[in-house]
Amino acid sequence: MLVAQVLTRAEALAAVGAGADGVCISVDPLKLADGARLIEDLHLCGASVWVDLGHRCPNAHPSDAVARAMAECAAAGAEGLLVKDLGMLALARAAMPSFAVVAGGDLALSSGRRRELYERAGLSGAFVSPQLAVGQIARAAEGSSLKLWAYVHGRLDLTYGGPACGEFGPSWRLGLQSKRWQLHAPEDGAETPRSELADAYLLNLKTLAAIKPLRQLRFAGVEVLVINAAGMGPAWVAAVCRVYRAEVDWLMGKRGHRPGLAQQFRSLSSTFNTGLGPGFYMAGSIRHLVNRGHPGGEGVAVGKVESVRRADSRALIRLSLEVRVSDRLEARTAGGGADAVRLNLVDKPAGRSWPAGSRVWANVGGRVMPGDTVYRVWAPGSEPSADTVPACVEVDVDAHLAVGAPLVVRLRARGRCRSAGPQTADGGAGIRTVEVEERGRVQAVPADGSGISEQWLARELARFGGRPLRPGRVVCHVEPGLYLPPSEVNAVRRNALAKLVREYLSPTLGQASALSGEAAPSPSVRLDGVETGPLLAAQPSRVRVMVMVRGDIDPLAIADAGADGVCLNPDSSYSAMMDYFAEAKGAGLVCAYCSDVAMSDDDLDHAVSQMMRASDAGADLIVVEDVALLAASLDAAPDAVVLGPGCSVASPEAMRWAVDAGAAGFVVPYCGLGQVPGVPQDEAIRGPNVLRGAVVGGRPYLGASRLCVLGAELGEQGGRGGCSAPCRGRADTWLMRSTGDGTELRLATDRWCRMHLYGPEVPLIRGHIEQLACMGYDWVWLDLRAYTREGAVRACARYTGLEA
Repeated sequence: MLVAQVLTRAEALAAVGAGADGVCISVDPLKLADGARLIEDLHLCGASVWVDLGHRCPNAHPSDAVARAMAECAAAGAEGLLVKDLGMLALARAAMPSFAVVAGGDLALSSGRRRELYERAGLSGAFVSPQLAVGQIARAAEGSSLKLWAYVHGRLDLTYGGPACGEFGPSWRLGLQSKRWQLHAPEDGAETPRSELADAYLLNLKTLAAIKPLRQLRFAGVEVLVINAAGMGPAWVAAVCRVYRAEVDWLMGKRGHRPGLAQQFRSLSSTFNTGLGPGFYMAGSIRHLVNRGHPGGEGVAVGKVESVRRADSRALIRLSLEVRVSDRLEARTAGGGADAVRLNLVDKPAGRSWPAGSRVWANVGGRVMPGDTVYRVWAPGSEPSADTVPACVEVDVDAHLAVGAPLVVRLRARGRCRSAGPQTADGGAGIRTVEVEERGRVQAVPADGSGISEQWLARELARFGGRPLRPGRVVCHVEPGLYLPPSEVNAVRRNALAKLVREYLSPTLGQASALSGEAAPSPSVRLDGVETGPLLAAQPSRVRVMVMVRGDIDPLAIADAGADGVCLNPDSSYSAMMDYFAEAKGAGLVCAYCSDVAMSDDDLDHAVSQMMRASDAGADLIVVEDVALLAASLDAAPDAVVLGPGCSVASPEAMRWAVDAGAAGFVVPYCGLGQVPGVPQDEAIRGPNVLRGAVVGGRPYLGASRLCVLGAELGEQGGRGGCSAPCRGRADTWLMRSTGDGTELRLATDRWCRMHLYGPEVPLIRGHIEQLACMGYDWVWLDLRAYTREGAVRACARYTGLEA
């Protein structure tokens, strides 16, 4: 099954017209009217529809509004919901226990333990993590009843394990992938660039994910292949969907026309795939992908630059495809490393386009070279062409208008409906025919002049408002010399169309009626009492400070800086943890251990063993960064398990779920300034034995990637022994500075050759601790794992000194 994840109506219709079996549309819970209309139109095209309500911000999207949006999606006939964080999952299960739910985003399937958790929760499907190899996918899916989804093309949030909250949310993180980064190594505690790096190590975050061939994904158990096309424009969506449709049909045994491999790559030459999969790219193209300076990702290659005339800044273009006058063209260098250059064709065409094979002069807006590729680029909001908009349902119109009588319109629809069943009354396989009648409220009167003509009325009634309906036979019977207000004609047409669509889609809506009936909560009903805002406590308790650090940070210096606790990262041995915790407890600090980021079943097994060792070494708290580790960690430390920031406990529903699951507390990830959710007024959650923390300072953790691009690609040598990456043998973090806007990130490596990404430093705000105390929190967390030894101590002292 081929599904396209889209953002606009034009993209959705283009995807279905190019062969997608279904679409996943993004809908704002507070603006669902347009989404319900789009769901109806896509069902008219015979497509399946899933709804992505996005990451929930509790302060902007109250629980009752989100639950009501879920019920309206079910009532409109959507097949299911895509949830991306723990709060949305808990709310969906509480509000709509029988509706199909697919886990994605932060909840992507990464291990067999997480699969078992989703099966117990009643989920119908889950995205597989892009970090998993094919064998790991097969192992995680073994014996599963879940339907597995996998991204095969398009923009991805490539890191796994980091929460997507606040200003560092999905859109901000996706923007990182089109940037080019310069690495700087810290020397003697100072963040100064090494001159020998120069332009040698440019990193593009698009290279951090792996793509698996479609055939291997199918054999591994993946049933739904997803193209992430959100915001890419209808032309881009249609071009990519056509290529994958032909390939999927071939894999499913439909021996029709299958483009050759060279033709497929030409069709996708202007779009980016999601990384460097085994055997998918040859070594010669790796450096081109890593060093691409232009955003890529939209447009189609339409020609080449033959020559450049520097005197008047013009280039001679040879077109390989037809180019319209209204098309926007860009030239992009073949080797990467340069920005795209805008082109304006100056030679006038014979008609409204230049045919393929033409040689045309163009004004250039920058430096281009002979051999550069010319791309046709579409604006994201452009409408699809007529051949990409599917019209599966034919509508006949019969209208009657007589003096002293209202307008009567009869619509008859006939088309192939996925819910019509194998055989209908008229003998057509899967063909559904419905007929409706609508009568106006205003009577026709004699006109002063010529009156309404049958041609004008037929033209007005054949307008379907952009719906995927095809006008068939249109017959109007109008007595001469009559007048009827145009607004009345439009009202009758709209009411008749709405009635026709509801009747035509009634089998689909009937299947969802039970779901919507049980799932539609009253706006005044609260879900299990968890809907709260930042409620103020009458007696705010003292809030303590916990710092997340590496094992080389002196605990005595942290205690002197004003911290009350220290949380050690997992890259430490048993003996090192025992010595560190003993020294920290001697300084009066609460000791916590943060689990590893579990990216596969192997990581889970190692993380479980490390948690048990940390408990034996003297850890007071075990902080788990994956919900799949919760059951195993409760066996190791039944009363000391806390869900960490990686679990994305960022809403009241997720807090309730964490406490009900047996956790001794939770840590809310960084949600942005002023966006921290309030703790529910619930005795079970606000009790003295529940740790309630929130990350408010340091550098927020953005996630991890298993593929070491620096060693495997830029080092140009395979295997650990021959790794020539600049981070080899160093324990320090690296500063990543964007060559465009100067955005600074931190990149750290661990002893398993994985990369961990940290965001920009969070600004300090006076009075933050008192505010969080009033909201029900008793701990604030500072993520200082991306700091140097001296930098971590200074950052902790700055925060505690500011609050004091």
